[in-house]
Amino acid sequence: MVFDNIDRLLFSFFTRFHCPDCKSHQQASKKFDLWKLPPVLTIQLKRFGTQRYMFSSRRKVKTKIDFPMENLKLDEFVTGEIDRKNPPTYSLIGVSNHMGEMGFGHYTAYCRSVRDNSWYCYDDSCVRKVSESEVCSPSAYVLFYCQTKLWEEWLEKGRNGID
Repeated sequence: MVFDNIDRLLFSFFTRFHCPDCKSHQQASKKFDLWKLPPVLTIQLKRFGTQRYMFSSRRKVKTKIDFPMENLKLDEFVTGEIDRKNPPTYSLIGVSNHMGEMGFGHYTAYCRSVRDNSWYCYDDSCVRKVSESEVCSPSAYVLFYCQTKLWEEWLEKGRNGID
């Protein structure tokens, strides 16, 4: 399943709830609005399903989700005041990955460097440079976005050697 729209990416995960009126389980979607956009945004992808299986009550969802690397726009979800003519956009700056199943596995991370704006993979004691195309993988679990304007300020400081 590929999501090319942030609306579907953020709000398309369905859950079943027990309806107090009809007394049965119903399909429903979760929705929320944002009052104010944060400078750094964290999105946790739902990677563990709740369907019952023979040997496990939860199964890891390994579907690859295509998420935007640049120009993530959330202004349509903001109910508070925002500059609608020039709304902030977000740039992806990090991804936490989980390989394995529920209850066991291994974590790695992809992070963007403020020194050279390149992507790096952090895997225990090993750090290696990776291409941007490797960052979007079926193992992605938590996404870290930064407002693009703030990220550009950090890049400028990184290029000048200011931490």
